[in-house]
Amino acid sequence: MHGTPWSSFNLRHLIAGLSLYYKVYYFDLLGYWSSDKSDADVSLNIQNRLLDALIGHWEVVDPFIAGHDFGGTTVLRNHLLDRRDFSKIVVIDPVALSPWGSPFFKHIENMKSAFSGVPDYIHAAIVEAYIKTAAYQILNQQTIDGILAP
Repeated sequence: MHGTPWSSFNLRHLIAGLSLYYKVYYFDLLGYWSSDKSDADVSLNIQNRLLDALIGHWEVVDPFIAGHDFGGTTVLRNHLLDRRDFSKIVVIDPVALSPWGSPFFKHIENMKSAFSGVPDYIHAAIVEAYIKTAAYQILNQQTIDGILAP
């Protein structure tokens, strides 16, 4: 499970490596990348229930699961609140305790009207600048373009 504002694209290397040894299920959280982006609730409360429904739909019993950031919190909520059993749980930097969110995202939330009106090219530049600060290594242009695609 990916974090926010990311997508399964950001976990592609992990997915590829794990798929050499395991059957890997992945999807984009509701409201992200290739998933439905209609005006709907995309809160943690919905995401863990969606995860629970998908695991049931896939008929997977006691899977291993990994989640990063918001995805890690979704995994924990699914286990603790929905009582979903997992054989193993791996969480990477889960946003499990409030308050969470970077100062940048808090600023955007406080200034929604200012940010919602920026032209697409400025929005893309802001997102690109942000994602460059969220990576351990310098990102190549192909990766940046993949993250920006949606």
